Amino acid sequence: KDGCFEVMDAGSQLIVEATEVKNGEVVIDYCAGNGGKTLAMASRMYHYHGEGTGSGTSMCNGREEASFIIAHDIVKERLRQIRGSLDRAGIPSDDTTRTSTTSSPSFVTIKTTLDMNITLHEGMADCVLVDAPCSSVGVLRRRPSQRFALKEDSIVNYFPKLQLEILEKAAKLVKPGGRLIYATCSITKYENEDVVDAFESGDSFKSMDDWERWSLVTIF
Repeated sequence: KDGCFEVMDAGSQLIVEATEVKNGEVVIDYCAGNGGKTLAMASRMYHYHGEGTGSGTSMCNGREEASFIIAHDIVKERLRQIRGSLDRAGIPSDDTTRTSTTSSPSFVTIKTTLDMNITLHEGMADCVLVDAPCSSVGVLRRRPSQRFALKEDSIVNYFPKLQLEILEKAAKLVKPGGRLIYATCSITKYENEDVVDAFESGDSFKSMDDWERWSLVTIF
């Protein structure tokens, strides 16, 4: 209730660690949903602040660098739900500029694409997280009834096609030297390896300079 803790599965926490976000960056949570990973990335950015500042801010040439997260989703109601979570955590959001009501000063501003002043454009982000819509077969323990809604065509065709479209759009937002993270809560090859392989084999990927995979061994 006080915003001091947020319950999150271990898998979701690993995805946040894979982003390697730190203070002073512009980050886009492209399929933000209810904002759990948005909040977790904000927390990580606070802990990876500039050395010796103690306030969640970093310094560049004597000036403070701002941290900025944009939460994007096509379902507006999900983005509205994020605002309640941000308010509890004391993190500035859309029309809020106050400092944290918990124990730390404002260290990151989070906006949603409900804000008409926010426009996503190519090459704007240090990091883009795509936690794509999927069949959710990896969380059947938490949603056992989901097994009755699963359809082979959705797993093999519908979701992979949608995921690839989303990934290609999100990739354009990453600045040179930035990071693109793709994740699902599915364990099927169709929705994971096959989507990534299709993305890396496509014309849009080949037209981008200096893209390469990086190792996440230390995280796992």
